[in-house]
Amino acid sequence: MCGTLRVQVLRADIENTLRAQGRTVIYAFWHGQLLYLMHHYRGSGVRILVSHSQDGELLSRILQRFGLPTIRGSSSRVKRRNLLELVRETRDGASAAIAPDGPRGPRHRAQSGIIALARLTGVPIVPVAVGARWKVEFHSWDRFRLPLPFSRVVLAYGEPVFVPSHADVALVEQKRRELESKLLKLTDEVDQGARA
Repeated sequence: MCGTLRVQVLRADIENTLRAQGRTVIYAFWHGQLLYLMHHYRGSGVRILVSHSQDGELLSRILQRFGLPTIRGSSSRVKRRNLLELVRETRDGASAAIAPDGPRGPRHRAQSGIIALARLTGVPIVPVAVGARWKVEFHSWDRFRLPLPFSRVVLAYGEPVFVPSHADVALVEQKRRELESKLLKLTDEVDQGARA
């Protein structure tokens, strides 16, 4: 199905520049936009944070079929063990992808787990959003989006969020709000672009 989509990528140079520098990245996206991103990053080895729930188990199996390894956890409650695994993986050069509003919301409200990971690793967070002209939007908490065949899809990268290792509680909250704001703006941009 995704092979029929007409995809436009905006600001790919952000990702390309970081990759050319040999940088590992943490991709941040809203939970409801996961489906197309699975296709976009298939086979890339990007580690995706997936919850421990039954839904998470099913999603983990699907992601692995796309060649996307998973780490079980939650962006709202990154347990010490999961956080250490993510830290180890990113320090070893693997990029990660996290839906900071998952696994249960509230929708489009970033949690601080992704900021903690960036602070511990020094890895930049790259916001990414995807919108589709023709889609089914489910009545779930995240308004999960299923792009329809032959739809126009716009994927956009935002400027990275850097979190210094010395960040205190106030700075962590500032960076969380910065990431949330960038993701909201990107989502508006891709939704408008897909309708154009």
